[in-house]
Amino acid sequence: MDNGTKKDGLRPLTMPGVFLRSLLIQGLWNFEGMQNMGFLLAIDPALRDTKEGEELSQARRRHSAFFNTHPYLANAILGASIHYESRNLPEEAMRVKERFIGALGAMGDNLFWNGLRPAVIGIAILFAGAAPWIFLALYNLLHLPARFALLWSGWMKGDGVVNDMAAFKPTKIIKGVRYISLVALGAVLPLVCWEGGLVQGLAVLIFAGLGFFLSKYRLPNHLIWLACLAVMVGVSFGIGDLFEI
Repeated sequence: MDNGTKKDGLRPLTMPGVFLRSLLIQGLWNFEGMQNMGFLLAIDPALRDTKEGEELSQARRRHSAFFNTHPYLANAILGASIHYESRNLPEEAMRVKERFIGALGAMGDNLFWNGLRPAVIGIAILFAGAAPWIFLALYNLLHLPARFALLWSGWMKGDGVVNDMAAFKPTKIIKGVRYISLVALGAVLPLVCWEGGLVQGLAVLIFAGLGFFLSKYRLPNHLIWLACLAVMVGVSFGIGDLFEI
């Protein structure tokens, strides 16, 4: 809990800068510390605003320790860490990181990778040639504000950010987006069969099943990319025409 003297001292553009840097949290991914250097890159402007000299060096060393969670929900921890570091409560900042990385990692995977992203892909495919633009617009419209809101809530409330997250009932949201994914896939199949033929429709169904299998059993990434490439090439060259269906 917050029991220190407030020492914020952040400049007006620091938190927007932290948010932009947080988009690169996986840009310095490594096997030893995983997202640690990306986290340090993101939090560094706030540390420089509130600390100097040896105190700043110590803070940087603290936040270069191991860190790995979902890259979107990491902003909740990032904001909470800034909340406590700016109040000279480094132990609280480290406690938040150690306490929440596992839970937020699992929640983010279910909410975004296994829920929102497949749902948006399914919706975007319904728009045929405009699908890539629809996907980018809709997906970014949803996840970017969520990431900024988590950063802001963590900065304002420290570990109280988890209460804000719980208020949105994430388990219900996860179930909802999964249902949307199924409905979108069900709508895509007849559309593809109508436009491209039975074989292309079956290819979409096989591709969806293959994607589920590969993700469920955590097969190597290069196999997933090869499978995606094979399906895209097949659809691009009109595999239905090869069988005259």
